[in-house]
Amino acid sequence: MKKLLTVSALLLGTAAFAQTSEPVQTAPAPAPVVPAASTPAPTLPKQIHIVVGDFQCGSFRCDGQVLADALTNALMQSGRFAVYERVQLKQGLNEGFIGGADAGTQIQGADVVVVGTVSAFGQDAGGGNACFMGVCLGAKTERITANLRIFDVKSSRIIGTAQVEGLSTGTAGSLNIAGLQLGGSQNTGMDKAIAVMLNDAVQKLTATIPAPYYR
Repeated sequence: MKKLLTVSALLLGTAAFAQTSEPVQTAPAPAPVVPAASTPAPTLPKQIHIVVGDFQCGSFRCDGQVLADALTNALMQSGRFAVYERVQLKQGLNEGFIGGADAGTQIQGADVVVVGTVSAFGQDAGGGNACFMGVCLGAKTERITANLRIFDVKSSRIIGTAQVEGLSTGTAGSLNIAGLQLGGSQNTGMDKAIAVMLNDAVQKLTATIPAPYYR
């Protein structure tokens, strides 16, 4: 009887061991989370940091202040230049002169200064009139020519020069009686000539200023 109980106990123990030794199935590990790729910040194009100085004019019709302001606007609208206020240039020059220091160190931000001298402004001498029975018709060409000098703000060293020009041709009419010319209303086209000159200035300044000045 004891042997029978012992055998039964062994059989029950073996069955229990077989049930507990079965492999336990575990849940699959979660997939690793991959961080989303960050969008790089847009890279701003390099520009020339510039301030426009005075324009010197030899004609009473020419206004240097107006031309300097117009070039300032043209450079800014081109997108190739970071343009600084012209008042800062005058203030910096005055502070440098009074303090006895390099004037360029007083102009914050700008690396380049451009100044101009207008050598031609007005009607081109080549334009002519054709008269018949006292009525004169002719082509009127307006011209503006300026010489630009570009120099480094800190060292005052000239880093480039350029000659820029604008032409505009239009027609005009007048009545000539006994040598007296009547009818002064005519479109000179000087505004258009100045616009052409400003565009020429933007292109030549871009090509003339050395690459290290772009930042």
